[in-house]
Amino acid sequence: MKLYGIKTKYAFNQKTFYSWLRDNQMIEKSETGYVVGPQKMDGMHTIVSERVQDGKVISITQVALEENQIPQLVKMYENSGLPNLYSERQKVEELDRKIFELSEKVSELEIELQQIK
Repeated sequence: MKLYGIKTKYAFNQKTFYSWLRDNQMIEKSETGYVVGPQKMDGMHTIVSERVQDGKVISITQVALEENQIPQLVKMYENSGLPNLYSERQKVEELDRKIFELSEKVSELEIELQQIK
């Protein structure tokens, strides 16, 4: 899976995620995009594709990671101690989930309270 796909799937903050990858030398910025760095994870590789722009063929590079290595990358990122690991969308979804869980608990407690009376 491409790193962009991992970022999207886990709702990681793009700036934080890519900065962390670069700071740890897992990826490097190049003229054509991103390529694997000297400290790449096992299963990390560069994908080269081409597109036509203004009549010229342009190479584009992206980094991908084997599916079985994604959980390890996610764990390393989440344990990095960095602030702003997730996008704002993720934060809102997490708050919505917690609100739902709390409202369910309140409903259960109200039922128990009615039974006690």
